[in-house]
Amino acid sequence: METFKYYKRGEGELDTSNFPTLCLQTIITVEALDSKTFVSLFALQMYCEQIHIGPLKIKVIVEGYVDHMRGDKDLFIPSSIYSKLYRYEFTCLAVQHESTAYIQSAFLSKKELSNDINPLGKVMYIGADSSVPKFFPSVDAYATKVRTDGKVTSLDFDTSLIPWDVDSVVIVDDLLGGGATVDMLLKLIQDSGWKGYTNLWTRYNEGIHTSVFLSEFDNTYIGDKV
Repeated sequence: METFKYYKRGEGELDTSNFPTLCLQTIITVEALDSKTFVSLFALQMYCEQIHIGPLKIKVIVEGYVDHMRGDKDLFIPSSIYSKLYRYEFTCLAVQHESTAYIQSAFLSKKELSNDINPLGKVMYIGADSSVPKFFPSVDAYATKVRTDGKVTSLDFDTSLIPWDVDSVVIVDDLLGGGATVDMLLKLIQDSGWKGYTNLWTRYNEGIHTSVFLSEFDNTYIGDKV
């Protein structure tokens, strides 16, 4: 199966020379659904319609991150642009921040997560915010963000939910930025007097966190950089 080609060894503009082949495929696999891939899919959709060939729907397998799924607090929801790609059915192999009518997040299991983190003893999984249960339904508990004028000012989490016999806590989130929200949750847990192992699991990271932040945990998995 072919996928999109680009000039300059994959770093340049779209190379449409294989569009006739792509139009006839039922499946196209892409590394991520970023702005570059969106333009590629939109261009292929227009081309297929102009020459009237190919299946009515092409399945697009997205291996990694889907851009613009985190705009639920903005004036305009940018994920709505994916409705323009009506010739495709998307399947995500990795978790995303949200699911929409057009893009459905993959689901995370405790087994998959524990393979990445390898926590010790009895484990409790805690979501960094209320979006985590959407892609990790078996999460044990989760924090809630408290916002002032759209900015996160604190977290609400009942630390009494952590059983006395838990050895390891794993904080779970989809995307690690600077780490401020996760750090709030970590401090709440530590200030409660809990003394076990602390772990962090995120599927993606923006590469702006510090090594000092990561050193606060006994173990970390921060996934792919986006």
